[in-house]
Amino acid sequence: MANYTKSFNFRNGVQVDDSNFIVNSVGLVGIGTTKPEKRLDVRGNAIISGITSLSGTVISGVVTAGNIKIDAVSGVVTATKFVGDASGLQNIVAIATEGFTKAAGTLSTTAKVGVGSETPVSQLDVFGDTKIVGFTTLSGITTSIGKIFLNDLEVSGVTTLGNGLNVTGISTFSGSTTFNHNLTLNADIDIDGSANIDDLSVTGVATFTAAIDADGGVDISGGNGLVASTAKISDLTNNRVIVAGSSGELEDSANFTFDGSNLNVVGHVESDTVNVSGATTTNTLEVSGTSIFTDDVTVGAAASVGIGSTVYFPDDSKVVFGNSGDLSIFHDSTRSVISDQGLGNLVVLSSAIVFKNAADNSTRFHIRASGVEGYSENIKKFETISVGASVYNQLNVASLNGGASGLSSHYGALRYGDEGGSAYSTRRSLDLINTDSGNINYYLNINNLSNSGDFHWHKGTSNQLMTLTSAGSLGIGETTPLHKLHVAGISTVTGHSYVGGNLSVTGSLTALGDVNLGNINGSLTGNVTGLIDSSSGVSTFRTLKVTGYNNEFNGIGIGTTNPDNNRLDVQGDGSSSDTRFFINNDARLGIKTDDIMPGVDINAHGCRATIDSVGVGTTNPQSAVDMRFAGSSLDGIFANRMYMYPPKVNASQRANLTGMTGGAMVYNTTTDRLEVYAGTGWVGIATTA
Repeated sequence: MANYTKSFNFRNGVQVDDSNFIVNSVGLVGIGTTKPEKRLDVRGNAIISGITSLSGTVISGVVTAGNIKIDAVSGVVTATKFVGDASGLQNIVAIATEGFTKAAGTLSTTAKVGVGSETPVSQLDVFGDTKIVGFTTLSGITTSIGKIFLNDLEVSGVTTLGNGLNVTGISTFSGSTTFNHNLTLNADIDIDGSANIDDLSVTGVATFTAAIDADGGVDISGGNGLVASTAKISDLTNNRVIVAGSSGELEDSANFTFDGSNLNVVGHVESDTVNVSGATTTNTLEVSGTSIFTDDVTVGAAASVGIGSTVYFPDDSKVVFGNSGDLSIFHDSTRSVISDQGLGNLVVLSSAIVFKNAADNSTRFHIRASGVEGYSENIKKFETISVGASVYNQLNVASLNGGASGLSSHYGALRYGDEGGSAYSTRRSLDLINTDSGNINYYLNINNLSNSGDFHWHKGTSNQLMTLTSAGSLGIGETTPLHKLHVAGISTVTGHSYVGGNLSVTGSLTALGDVNLGNINGSLTGNVTGLIDSSSGVSTFRTLKVTGYNNEFNGIGIGTTNPDNNRLDVQGDGSSSDTRFFINNDARLGIKTDDIMPGVDINAHGCRATIDSVGVGTTNPQSAVDMRFAGSSLDGIFANRMYMYPPKVNASQRANLTGMTGGAMVYNTTTDRLEVYAGTGWVGIATTA
């Protein structure tokens, strides 16, 4: 193939072999694809032999460069070796290998190691508290300045502890051990030999399994005193009560015995107050003062209890009835209580029960054979009637304690006869009120039974105003709505209306404001001011005005559904470009063509035109053809080109011309002169160059 040194300019793109190579009209290059998505879109493998500079590159697959592999999905980088400064690496746990030897799972060093110290003087210098979990063996001299926490410690040599030893496990000391400070033992201490302790302070429980020999006496002061499970004094007699003698020593008496169950006192007993907590049997009990019984007092079944005037029970004392204490009456510091905890009902037998205030001048509650009445400030607010119950003016719901959600200040209400000035409320109005910010909910067939009913609104007994079916269809003036909304009569909508599906109008549709429509099946008659957005169909307009467009505007297509991003695209039968008329986004006009060459604003090649007046370079032609100012205002490649080319023909072509009338003009390239047809022949206009 021959070589061509010529430049090619493809304005609307170039394509090679369908999908091999393409450059589209917006400058996107595709290799292996006809629809490139980026400036360069390569589908398949690529080989680049030179240096490639990439900025802002995103890799979705695997990149391999020699022995380096980068997986963009997992984020793993695989290489044989890393060399360089690793100070910027994060989340890497490692140690320096210099001075350390690794073998068979161990790590050892002959260098000195400092923990909390940068200048260790021993093989291991630890500055600070040390915690060792497990068995620890110290064979040499060990010095601890801080705290040491050990589970098990076995010391065979001399150990000096300066700041204390805290041991939670077993510790064995076979040699001499000196503690210069406090010794804290959280476990048992076992001393097989003798222990010489100058002072022993025990804050907890001390247990001695053998006898304690205290030659110097035992001094117990504070706390609970002396506590012992058993104590025995050899000079005391069994079952006698121990009392303090005249000299403060313990002694017993045969006149005062107690065997664990019975207390026997020989002689006269006189006491101002006797407190008996258990069962007491006495033949005669005479009490001149106050008697306090802390346990049960049993009176025989055939006996009677006589009360002189008043039976007094202090706070929290109860009168209990029933073998199991089923019924009790008591008063505590804040209330009086009748408590029935037994089986069956609490029955009050009376023809009428009245609850009144403490002053006995205001009725609170009245129960009688005819019904139940409730009062507030001696005014009846509630009563039962033959058909149910009646309340005065307003029934409030959920306005008592409110609970944790703070409902005490809010309530729902059913109100009748309000004359407080509320809108639409009169002494003959029934109001349903929610004083809170929540919903008013209506529930129909909440248990999901079969054959569910509907909601109905009536005026009188036979005039049904509105119906809401259980299927969710609302009929206004219609008892059996056919659709979700069925209005019998004229409807007025003063605000916006939204129709998510199809809108069917069997009569006339009059729009006084904006109308947002999707697909319209039928004719639209009248003036439309605004935007009509339709992806398909045929529309007829008397006046069409497009004031602007956005990214969703693809142009106006007449005879085509694909205006190719032109402002206006008109196609005849659509069979060829000869039937096409379009105005592109650069306001350039094409007639009987599908393209406009660069630098051309109107492309009507191959078209005929009939124009009464033509002005070139002017908007106010002074003759049928006015070209006085043609080209005078142009710049760029058309600057200084104020001239005109008549049709060029040679002598042979001129002889074949037909249909001429007087005045036809050509430029004869054979004679290089301008010629005018005079009706019967050609007249040349020539002069010397």
